[in-house]
Amino acid sequence: MYLNKRPRLQSEKELYYDRIPMNGSKKLIIYRKVKSEFEYYSPEEVYQKFDNGEYEKNFHNAFSRELKQYDSILYRVYDLKTPLSEQWPKIMEANEMMKQMTYKKSTHPKFPDYCVDITTTGLLKPTVLKHLMVNSSWFKELPNCNTVYLSWEYDMLENASHGPITWCEPFEGFVHMVDIDSMYPSIYGASEDFYFPKRFTGKLESFEIVPEKFQFGIYNNIKLLFPEGCHKIAKMALTHHNGYYAHYELKKKKKLGAKVIKKVADKPIHAVLYQDNELLSHRFFANYLTPLKAIKTLPRCKIARFIAKEMMNSLWGIMCEKAKDKCLYNGLTEKTYGRKTLDFNYKDWDVEDATELDINWKLDKETGEFVVSSIWKRSKEYVGPFPRIKPFILSFARCKMIKLALGFDEDDIIRIHTDSFWLKKQYGIHIPKNDGNDIGKLQYEGYHHVNLKSLNSFVINRNEQQPCQ
Repeated sequence: MYLNKRPRLQSEKELYYDRIPMNGSKKLIIYRKVKSEFEYYSPEEVYQKFDNGEYEKNFHNAFSRELKQYDSILYRVYDLKTPLSEQWPKIMEANEMMKQMTYKKSTHPKFPDYCVDITTTGLLKPTVLKHLMVNSSWFKELPNCNTVYLSWEYDMLENASHGPITWCEPFEGFVHMVDIDSMYPSIYGASEDFYFPKRFTGKLESFEIVPEKFQFGIYNNIKLLFPEGCHKIAKMALTHHNGYYAHYELKKKKKLGAKVIKKVADKPIHAVLYQDNELLSHRFFANYLTPLKAIKTLPRCKIARFIAKEMMNSLWGIMCEKAKDKCLYNGLTEKTYGRKTLDFNYKDWDVEDATELDINWKLDKETGEFVVSSIWKRSKEYVGPFPRIKPFILSFARCKMIKLALGFDEDDIIRIHTDSFWLKKQYGIHIPKNDGNDIGKLQYEGYHHVNLKSLNSFVINRNEQQPCQ
């Protein structure tokens, strides 16, 4: 079934571009958050001041209006021990290296020559956007690419966006730690078989029986039945109780010998399918990543490598950034709703059901009852330029981790978190971490004694003497 498309939006090339400073460097102010306090430093202003984050908040909000009006640029650092006065010159040194390695002569008469310069963009998001616009076919793809078709396509995208694989079992002893260096950038920058849709193509299919072949898209009402003896990590990672799957995961099931059935037998399988001519590949980001990879794999400047890594890793998140939720009630408005849960009427807020609202509660000290403190209407819109990358990059990454897990004995895997493994054996993995190799490779982080209680509750004793090998 084909649905009518929304009309394409007319968009000027400089829709986002003009919001980013193009008139040379500004004063750089570095800052960090220590507990609940924000600390700022700038040698040009010869000051070091503190606040509760208001200055940072105002600067973040300025990007959606006009960042050019600011005479200074904010840049956040995460080193909480080294004084800011010592970090500032090292950041400037790293910035000069970034400028040299990303220089690109402009081919557009309106814009000057380009290079990554944090003194002109500062915040990571504007830096990423500017670098992407210069080094990709951004302007040609921009119109209407982030507009979802009503709410059902949004629901399909979000429900099929299963997070990274996280799993562990309690353990105390020595483990080998390995991880994939810059896994997500390696997928959307180099994986030949990775694609994602740039816009809605208007095709919605319904299947009364399970299709023999799964086309590129998202499917719901799906359940996988795994054969006896299937690797426990693969089974865990491919079991989605809500029944939503991207086709990458459904292709992986074939190699595992899993069977696809309906989750609810008397309901059809719905799928939103994307056409081949509307798919973008890793080549879309190739020029964006090339200079950043060169910096990331250069061992001589730690700060420059960190900036390049952050720019590479954050790209896909910025692509699918969601619009902010709308505040309907903040406790100060005339509508004093929800003294008790049963008194709450969702229809008063012009929504179909409770799933469209995010309701926060607080304890009333006088009555001892929980009352509504704020109500937010969940936005079903995106502000990122290519939100449809989200379920596909996540499912592709999960499949990549499953493929690696299948190479390890399931009893040797102690912990998995996103792109890393803790293993009882080394399995011949010997590439040292941060040795200048290309991204996307499985690297060795060391052999350490751990006391693992839960996924994020553990102690690593790096001084524990290793047993004889």
